Order: sequence, then C-alpha cells, then structure tokens
Amino acid sequence: MNTEQKSKFPFAYILYKCLIGIGFLFCTQFLKSDPIYSVGSLFWGEHRILKNTKGGEVQTTYPAKSSGFAWAGLSSKGNQEKFSHSIGVQFLADFTNPSSAKIFLGEEAFVGIHYQKASFLIGRKILKSQEILSYNKDGLEGIGLQYQFSENSNLHVNFLDYYRGFPLLENSAFWIPEKKENLVGNRFRHGIVYNHKKDFWNSNVFFQYMQLGDWGESSVDNLRESTRRDRDFLYHAGLHFGIEFSYIQFGLTGILSRGLDKTSPNEVRKNSSLPITGEALLGKIAVHLPFLEFKYNFFLPDRDKRNEALDVLETGFIGMGSNPMRGKLLSQIIHFYPSGWVTPEGMQRSKSIELGRFSSLLNQVELTYKASWGKVGIFCDHITPYLIQPSRGTLSFQRRDFSKYYLVEGGLSIQLGTQNKGDYFVELVVSAVQSSKELGIRGTIGYISGGIYF
Repeated sequence: MNTEQKSKFPFAYILYKCLIGIGFLFCTQFLKSDPIYSVGSLFWGEHRILKNTKGGEVQTTYPAKSSGFAWAGLSSKGNQEKFSHSIGVQFLADFTNPSSAKIFLGEEAFVGIHYQKASFLIGRKILKSQEILSYNKDGLEGIGLQYQFSENSNLHVNFLDYYRGFPLLENSAFWIPEKKENLVGNRFRHGIVYNHKKDFWNSNVFFQYMQLGDWGESSVDNLRESTRRDRDFLYHAGLHFGIEFSYIQFGLTGILSRGLDKTSPNEVRKNSSLPITGEALLGKIAVHLPFLEFKYNFFLPDRDKRNEALDVLETGFIGMGSNPMRGKLLSQIIHFYPSGWVTPEGMQRSKSIELGRFSSLLNQVELTYKASWGKVGIFCDHITPYLIQPSRGTLSFQRRDFSKYYLVEGGLSIQLGTQNKGDYFVELVVSAVQSSKELGIRGTIGYISGGIYF
C-alpha cells in the first residue's frame, strides 16, 4: 500500500498491518511448530507485439524485457486445543532494485482461537466457495468465524474482509498497477459460506457483499476530483455442486452478480445508475491418476444488456478474486479478465483486450505427468469474446453470439524436485500468446525459478 493510500485510509491500513503483526507474534511466541524456511531466485523475460486491428500495421511493439528476483519464505502450522495457526509468507526483491521488495502472504496466514465448535479467525484464509477455476483464488483477509456443525458441514462468516484481489506470489509477481491512484478506495467486504460434504458429493452456498464507493475507474470518472463517495455496491450469491469418485471429478457452479454502478446521466436510462445484473456459469472435469492429471474448466459469464444503438442498459457479470487464468502474459502482463472484475484497482469493465475486461467464454485445459523426479505439464487458456451487439444481457450458448476473434495462451512447464521440507525444486515455464488475425496480438514469456526448503 503506497503513501497516498495510508493518508486517505489510515484506519484500514493500520488495522490490516496490526492484524498481520499480531498474528506472527502470536505464532512465534506461543504456538509450538516446526517451521519450513525457503530461499530461491526467479528470472523471467517477455516480448509482445500488438497490431492495429484495422490496418494490420504494427501499432505497439514492446521491447524484450527481463529481470531477476531473489525470494525467501517462511511457513508454519500448529494446532493446540484452544489455538491454531497456519502462516505462510514470502519476500520478493528485484536484483536491480532491492529497495522495491514485496511481501506476499500465502493462501493461509491466520491465527485461530477455538471454543467448542466455533473458531475465531484473524488473518488470511482461503475459502473454496467454488473450486472450479483453480487459479481464481479468493477468501478472507481480516476477521471471521468458522462453526463446525458436524464432520461434513461447516459455516464461515467473514465479518470484516479487506479485499485486495487475493494476491499471491504466483499470480502477482509480474503484476504492475495500471494507475497507482486507482489503488485508493473502499474495499471492505462481508460474506458467508456454508459447506456440506458427504460420501462422493459436495456442495456449498455463498454470499458476499462489497460497498465499492468510488473505488475503480468504473465507479467514478475522476478519483482525484471526487468530493464524496457514491453508492456503488456489488454482491455475489452462488451455488456449487460437485461429484468426486476415485479418479474423476465433476463440478458446476452458478453465480449471480448484482449491484449498482453510479454513472453519468443518460437519456436512454431513467436514472444515472447502471444496474449490475450478471450471471456466470462455471464447470469442471478432472481426472486424477497416480502418474497423470487432466483438468478442463470453463467460465461463461453473461454480457451487458444493450439496445439497438448499443447503449449499455445493464452491466453483465462482475467477478471477484484473483485473475482466473494461469498464463502469465494474459493475466499479469496484458491484464486481461474474461468479464468485468473487481481487481486490486477497483471495479473495472473496459471493453478492450489490452488492459481490458471483456465478457468472454474462457476454456482451460491442463495435462500433467508426474514422476518421482518431478513433473511435466502443458496448459492452455482460450478466450472467445462475445459480440458487441443488441442483446438482453443473458447467458448464451450459441456460436452466433460470439465473435470470430480469439485469444489463446499455451505453455509448457517442467519441474524437478518438490517444494517439501528437506528438498529442492527447479521449474522452467515457457508460454506464448496468439490471437486471431484481426486482433494481431502475439507475445512470449519464459521464467525459471528454483529454491531449497529446510
């Protein structure tokens, strides 16, 4: 969080940092555990070319870039009768600019206080309200409560959730904000999740509410000139159902996205508010064998409701959490999201490919071969945008409602060793982005990382 954020939101900044500090102090002083330390390095390079979609001539060419980082990490878990903790943190520093070090929490960095069936949580805890998209991480960062009804069912209540898009080292190491002023804004969220699992099936119901105020370019025209917060808000309500057998998994999730986006007055609409009335459907098929894993996921949002003049009457689905794509070029360099999204820079829904959030069908495929020495995998993220045309703003399964354009990133990963205590790992990942001729986007990225755990 930068200096401007601290001055505008001192309470949020102080509260968030105090919670982290108290959690680490508590774990290191009062809970016995066997921590795991790790050190390593990361080197990467990328090159992109964007072409003019009309003339076909080169519009923007990004020169090849490369950089190197050193990282160090600490993870610790402990469980006692009244207290428990799960702490993970990583420090990342650029070799050329060590003062720009970043701190990334792991998927879990919390302290739990237990009383009978209830657990009071302080810190970060990933909540798998839907497990369809493996890279769309989200969860609590603040204060919450977990109640265990039985071995098969529990309830999570997030009283105060400081929303940041759930940044992790793997999904944010290369990410650079588009505009630092957009990092400023209200970001507290509240939610509830009920999980139930029995035999071979599992399900959950979840609800999340966020008061956006003037956070994000889609919430206010000019953040610096805004004299008061407007009343933008967003909530998600969803239902997940999954089936898991010995070697195969199926999952399906439906999410309603509802809210209000204050905009400039428009004669087409009756008022200056733009309703958010979105839906999204997510699906998963996975096969897990001792030596092979296969995953197929899809994400299908609806689109904006538009009249014959293509004026937006209602906004389609707005997502939350981290970017759902694995490819580093699409997710961290080009900053593409397959629908409107509440990113670390607020609510954004610009209809573009570069730095854009375009309602699209996302298909993902991963195939991984596992052996005693490591693993080898291939992956692909394929995006097909909706056509911008008059529509009722509903989900569509018909090809005629999607454009002929596409955007795809595919890659290869090779890892030697494991990320377990007493072991080492070396990982090489290379991927490339290609698009249809009309978009004319292409690029490559590669990175190698390694470390030891002790």
